[in-house]
Amino acid sequence: MTLEELSSLSKVAVATLSRIENGKMTGTLDSHVNIAGALGIPLGQLYQDINTSSKGERVEVKSAHNAKEIFVHGKNTVFEMLTKYSFSKNMMPVLATLKKNTSSPTEQLKSGAEKFIYVLTGAITLEIDNQSYPLKKGDSIYFDASVSHVCKNKTHARAQYLMITSPPAL
Repeated sequence: MTLEELSSLSKVAVATLSRIENGKMTGTLDSHVNIAGALGIPLGQLYQDINTSSKGERVEVKSAHNAKEIFVHGKNTVFEMLTKYSFSKNMMPVLATLKKNTSSPTEQLKSGAEKFIYVLTGAITLEIDNQSYPLKKGDSIYFDASVSHVCKNKTHARAQYLMITSPPAL
């Protein structure tokens, strides 16, 4: 189910759903009741994973067969979360896919945030603080994510890259 579909069924704004999903806000009791109702589940089931979070686990294995946690960042970038409970960790690994001839939304994270990007397929140009860094398969970059940055794919093929953000942020 997309956020738009859930928003329509629950009467909770898409922006609010996105912020709740990404740990940026908790939402109200009413919004959670509406979300559970729209999903056709009891309110308690909505929270069942909270007590079983991997926060205290020392090792977490994510099988390729596990359900993927995917969301669209802007209209051109798809993020696949590579770990569970990302916002309770010290870093957030993400597999990013950028459509051909497009760019991701411009970002500027809070002070102290850092990013590492490793290009898996295709080629991207990372623009950081108005300076361009062309990267192709096998190239990587590590930078201060609190400065304005955008990822561009200027090619006719999609690009995939591993992105690790610390502390976790979207």
